[in-house]
Amino acid sequence: MLISDIWSAFRQGKSLANSAAWKNRAIAGNNLALLFTTLLGIAAALGYRFEVDADTVEALAGGIAAAVFIINNWVHISTSDKVGLPSKPDSTGSDDILKG
Repeated sequence: MLISDIWSAFRQGKSLANSAAWKNRAIAGNNLALLFTTLLGIAAALGYRFEVDADTVEALAGGIAAAVFIINNWVHISTSDKVGLPSKPDSTGSDDILKG
C-alpha cells in the first residue's frame, strides 16, 4: 500500500495531503546542505585539513548532490496536483492522447 501511495503521488491531479510540511522539509534540507558545504569550504580556506583525499570528497559531494536533486524532484512533483505523470486513461475506451 505504501509503494502504491507513493507512486500515485506522482500522478497529475494528485498531491500529498500535507504539501506545505513536505515543502518546508525540503527547503530545510537544502539549507542544511548549503550550510555544511559552506562551512567545509570556509574551514578548508582557513587551513583545516580533513583526513580524506580530494577524490573521496568529490565522490561524496556528487552522491549527496544526486540524492538532494532526486528528493527535490520528488517533493516538487508530489506536492502539486498541477504537474506529474499523466493520469491513467479512463476505462470508457476513449483515447484522448491520440486526438489532436
